[in-house]
Amino acid sequence: ATSARAGAETLANLVKQAKGRISIMPGAGINITNIQELIQSTGAKQFHASCKSYVPSKMQFRNTETKMGSITDEYQYELTSVKKVKELVHEINRN
Repeated sequence: ATSARAGAETLANLVKQAKGRISIMPGAGINITNIQELIQSTGAKQFHASCKSYVPSKMQFRNTETKMGSITDEYQYELTSVKKVKELVHEINRN
């Protein structure tokens, strides 16, 4: 599946088969807007999430004529957001 949400049925089956012997940790697209649905639909108790935010680069020279990679905006980078992690943990702990 392309995301945990798209593979929720398979994840639920894996959680059921594991019977608590191992943790099934869904990942891919986990965020504050879908975590409750995933908890309910999969039965999983632990999740993997990047909780990423995009931060502007401090790079001063910017040549807009030459691309350095395939990302949409070369003048930013991904960073794990402490705020998003805290919000996600809070939402998970509601159960």
